[in-house]
Amino acid sequence: MGAVQFGILALTLLSLVLSGYAIWRDKGLDWSFAASTPPVPQGAPRFETVFDYSVDQGVAHAPAIVVREGGADIVWFQGSSEAQPDVEIHRVTLSRDETGWKAGTPAAYLTSAALGDVFDPRQMVVTLGNTVQNEAAEDALYATVVSVGGWAMASVADVRMDKGRPVWARKLNMSPFLNRSMLVKSPMVAYSDGSMALPAYFEMGPTYGVLVRTDAQGRARDLRRMAGKGIKPIQPMIV
Repeated sequence: MGAVQFGILALTLLSLVLSGYAIWRDKGLDWSFAASTPPVPQGAPRFETVFDYSVDQGVAHAPAIVVREGGADIVWFQGSSEAQPDVEIHRVTLSRDETGWKAGTPAAYLTSAALGDVFDPRQMVVTLGNTVQNEAAEDALYATVVSVGGWAMASVADVRMDKGRPVWARKLNMSPFLNRSMLVKSPMVAYSDGSMALPAYFEMGPTYGVLVRTDAQGRARDLRRMAGKGIKPIQPMIV
């Protein structure tokens, strides 16, 4: 046996040993949901319009709630049309005082250029789409990003924010197809072991929903397909 063949064999054995050790020491996931405590009703229900928004041209679409201390933000994507280069993530801040809820001034929050500059590794972002809160981290979002093509070539990015600006981003490894065609739309769900899961969906060809379990470092650890017969099972939500 030559030196090259011996080296390949040694590396193969080392890989198998390390893989076996990782599997042996791995702790299995707990698949029981974390039961939340319902809030206690206080007084009669009250309904009021706090924020009403529309655009004269183009689209303002896919709103999501980002909960923060002292209030919440509403984020959505806005531009001339879906999957266009001018699409940006916009935000309005909701706060509450003794008189009730107040809405701030809507403004651009996350742009393709700013996000592309902080990607690890750095890459161009052509357009943005549905964006939701990453509840497993502080000042964090999961954004639908496109580096090439349209929605069918989208990926999900873990984006960290600081003072209203993106400071770091990484694409989640969620699809074997060049990690493309994954999008988000719905809030995360908590499990009893303290971990989180992100509902997402695959949109190229046979569309289907998926549930992605993430670890403490924010990496995708488990992915389960949520299929459906006779329907287009995209944008799943767990309630």
